[in-house]
Amino acid sequence: MTAIIDAHHHIWRRADLPWNGPMQPRIFGPYKAIRRDYLIGEYLDDIASCEVSRSVYVQTNWAEDAFEDEVAYVQRTAGESGYQHGIVGYADFLATDVRPQLDCLAMYRGMRGSGCAALAREPAVSLRGGARVCAQPDAAAQRRPPRRLLDFSSCKSSPTRWAAQ
Repeated sequence: MTAIIDAHHHIWRRADLPWNGPMQPRIFGPYKAIRRDYLIGEYLDDIASCEVSRSVYVQTNWAEDAFEDEVAYVQRTAGESGYQHGIVGYADFLATDVRPQLDCLAMYRGMRGSGCAALAREPAVSLRGGARVCAQPDAAAQRRPPRRLLDFSSCKSSPTRWAAQ
């Protein structure tokens, strides 16, 4: 048997996705078929005959201020189901200082990376020759170095609570 890793999958609760409401133009085309919940049980049923042994959840564009809630939900789901062996959560890399977001996400055991769906959210970002280009290229230069390795002050959850899980 060949072990297969699903390196990019999604699960979602429709109520968590502001974009999954009334139909409107999206970069990924028509999405009527996914305007419903798609939970871990259905995902596991879908992959049951495919020899998938591990998976990586990739963020699904929750509201930007709910970036930590999304990762907490997926981490909790992973603990309950034994699935999602890695998580790619959302962080706003166009923010003046993305570090507090990354520090919050770092306390979740499943976190393996972070992505910014800037193309879908931010008109200041465009595709030019296949590369993402920010209309404010000096934003990274304006970031201040972090004072501490991890700063949990802006996190919704305490690091102690998540370390125990």
